[in-house]
Amino acid sequence: MIRAGHQFVEVADRYLLANIDLCSYATEALCSHLTSFDPAERKTRASNLWGKDRERRLRAVLNVLRSQGMTISSDGLESGSDQVIDQLVDLKPSEALRALGCM
Repeated sequence: MIRAGHQFVEVADRYLLANIDLCSYATEALCSHLTSFDPAERKTRASNLWGKDRERRLRAVLNVLRSQGMTISSDGLESGSDQVIDQLVDLKPSEALRALGCM
C-alpha cells in the first residue's frame, strides 16, 4: 500500500511537471509577491527587482520565484523555463507591473 502511494505521487509529479505552464506559474508567483505590498510600495518593489543590471535582476527574480515555491535544477534552467525567465528579466519595472497584471 505504501509503495503504491509512492508510485502514484511519482507518476502525478512527473505528469504535472511535464504539463505545467511555466510562464503562467512565474507570472502568478511574481504578481503574488508584488501584490503583498500596498500599491505605492509595489512600484518601489518592482523597481528594486527590475531596476538593476541584468545579472542582479536575474538573481532577484529567481530569488522571488524560489520563495514562491519554484525550484531551479542544479543544471540550471531548462530550455522552456529559461526563455520565460529571460523575458521577465528583460522587462523594465513599469512593463513588468503591466505584464504581470498587478498594477
